[in-house]
Amino acid sequence: DTEINYGIENQVVEFKTSIVYPAGANSNQANLDEQINVIMRTINGFLNAKGGTIYIGIKNDGTPSGIEADLHTLNCDIDKYERIIRDRIVKEFNKDVNGTIDITFIEDHNCTICRIHIPAYISPIAYRGEFFQRQGNEVRILKGNDLIMFIRRRIEGKEIILESPIIEPLPDNLQLQSDSSDEDVIRTST
Repeated sequence: DTEINYGIENQVVEFKTSIVYPAGANSNQANLDEQINVIMRTINGFLNAKGGTIYIGIKNDGTPSGIEADLHTLNCDIDKYERIIRDRIVKEFNKDVNGTIDITFIEDHNCTICRIHIPAYISPIAYRGEFFQRQGNEVRILKGNDLIMFIRRRIEGKEIILESPIIEPLPDNLQLQSDSSDEDVIRTST
């Protein structure tokens, strides 16, 4: 067998052991909603950055653990497993985002690994009203001036440098609103 090197978690690579079991959970603590939410935030982070790949069934140290426990818990095969992920992508984002994402399965050390390749998306895209972005080996939420700069860069196709704390008016289709924590959040009007 050829050894597959998954590398390390970085700007474009993320490892997850499961879509069912949150980090540190045991076999009695399945929580599909909680864990797939983590996966969707990561997908959103890659969409709003340079793109990247999520390997499900890989431990943080890069060794395979497989998705067999997920398949057993969900009582499904890899075809249905992919549909579960894609249904959630369509629900949380849209069909166009789903169409850009490539999901494949790899056999490694008698384990099945799910590989989700996410390209950078052409425009800013939110997940549950918030914008996440992959930065280094983590996913961060963008708010306030960071969010404004990101959206402008994506819309205008260039880097924005703030020379003062005063922000120019936003494009007509964007509105600045305050959320309950009094932090600035951008909402796209339709």
